[in-house]
Amino acid sequence: MVEDKVNTHITKELGMAFEPDNTLEDIFIESTFNQFERIREHELEELARMKRERTVGKGLITIVSEKLFPTKNGTSERIQVLTMQIGTHTTAYCPLTEAGINIPKNPQWLIGKTKLVIIEHFQRTEEGNFAVVSITAGELALQRKLYEEIVEQEGNKVYTGTVSGHIPSAQTILVEVHGVTVGVRYSQWSHSFVRSADIIIGDVVELIIDKVVEKDGRYEFRGNKKKLETDPMEKLLELNKRRDRFVGKIVGVDAIAGIFVEVAPGIQFKGLKGRNLANPTVDDAVNQTIVTCELLNIDAKNRRGTVRILNYPQGQSKKSYSSIYQF
Repeated sequence: MVEDKVNTHITKELGMAFEPDNTLEDIFIESTFNQFERIREHELEELARMKRERTVGKGLITIVSEKLFPTKNGTSERIQVLTMQIGTHTTAYCPLTEAGINIPKNPQWLIGKTKLVIIEHFQRTEEGNFAVVSITAGELALQRKLYEEIVEQEGNKVYTGTVSGHIPSAQTILVEVHGVTVGVRYSQWSHSFVRSADIIIGDVVELIIDKVVEKDGRYEFRGNKKKLETDPMEKLLELNKRRDRFVGKIVGVDAIAGIFVEVAPGIQFKGLKGRNLANPTVDDAVNQTIVTCELLNIDAKNRRGTVRILNYPQGQSKKSYSSIYQF
């Protein structure tokens, strides 16, 4: 009798040891599902709040394709639609007509970009949360907000922005400030000559926004970076008064036009070679050879002047025998 009880107890223990451990796996799956549901519910609540308050959100554009999309007249048409990811469990759709104030000619360029959006409609599905958004509405909302801030500050506030584009044909640099594009003309960018090579996308700059044009509920912002900078011409005038020598660099050598020396960032003066000094070459211009200069004359109003080259403190660039000129 005792032996039977012992055998029964051992059998039960062995049975428990070899039973598949589904309990922990089931608990893990249930926990993960519940967490997924909580996140999805939270995002759904956030979508509702954003739609109710017309709050601007952000979405990552993942696909641009044709889809059957409902129109305002109640029918559906095949149109180009941006598929976007908002949060973790929300897929958003934006018709190309609502893809921004300025839509690129090739909408595929939008893929991979994060854009500002306003939620127009949302609902929950078995696959996840679903939303219809407008990038244009999001951009316009931020434009209005920035405009109101500029009016309140009377255009005196200094903004920090990121260089987002460059249009050489329009001599305009684009800077993104608080999600809004601000255009800065070359003439308002710097006291010095603006070169395309000096404009680097992603650079952080400071500027003021001193002009806003409103048309049909949309705003065009114009910025000024030059006002925040000291004119290097002032330093050159001071050097001229003291007759100080200074460092420049050769940026141009031409048989007809002569020598050009950059005396400050973007400011080029005519250069004259000093006595007993080797002639500069095209290679010196290409490699921007450092020179010691003295000012001979300066016209601050027209931003012109002449310098005498006294020395090559670091030596000349390797000479090209076909490019030696006499001046």
